[in-house]
Amino acid sequence: WSSDVCSSDLIGIVDNNNIRKLTVNECLRLFGFPKNYKLDLPMNKIYNLFGQSVAIPIVREISKRLIQNI
Repeated sequence: WSSDVCSSDLIGIVDNNNIRKLTVNECLRLFGFPKNYKLDLPMNKIYNLFGQSVAIPIVREISKRLIQNI
């Protein structure tokens, strides 16, 4: 079983009963950035940006389903 975990200081996934931090590339994919997208920032800034962001692909799917049910 796995699930995403987000807090102000951790973006991770529960994997085999342990929480591991997502890599920057995993965060980029989750938040809908293209594969070749690069962030030229310190790691703490990168994770801070993701922690304060909305995952557009997830919002898009939720929105589609809500509109279908109207």
